[in-house]
Amino acid sequence: MSKNNDWIKGVDSDAESFFEHLYSEYRESCSKWLQANYNIRPENAPDIFQQAILILYDNIQLKKVQFQEDTKVKTYLYGIAKNLAMSNIRYIKKWSQVNEPEKVFDVILDQDSMVQDENDNAKSKVLSLNKALESIGESCKKLLTLFYYHSLKMNEIAEKLNYTNASTAKAQKYKCIQRLKKLVAHE
Repeated sequence: MSKNNDWIKGVDSDAESFFEHLYSEYRESCSKWLQANYNIRPENAPDIFQQAILILYDNIQLKKVQFQEDTKVKTYLYGIAKNLAMSNIRYIKKWSQVNEPEKVFDVILDQDSMVQDENDNAKSKVLSLNKALESIGESCKKLLTLFYYHSLKMNEIAEKLNYTNASTAKAQKYKCIQRLKKLVAHE
């Protein structure tokens, strides 16, 4: 399986043995590479590699892969793993910015896709945020939910919540964020 046409033929003829070969050939080296170059935890690196294998398989099946003669499947597989690692890093970075009120709802919405082992600190921040949201008051909660969760514009929020205009809604949103920020800081 040295030439790329052979790789693709390998998937077409015997996908199971093809991916068993890829898995046994590259799992350990790719996992170590992810740990060394992207600071991925040892227990998370094999999961990222597994996802990369699945994405490679899907891309081949959907004919999204266009190998050049000099391109190796290993390079393509490692590229997928790199993109997954970078996505993981961006996600963790997003969680670390939870103290910025404009990003609070983005973080809450994304909590289901967070890597399990990286979420201990983030979970406590989310719990503290949820607690603050419960005590912030129904009108603020509604306004922030409409803005951050439903992505409504200020004029739409003003109409839904019976504010005079978009400027009033914007001013109220600012006050709500300040109140929420104080509540989260006191947790």
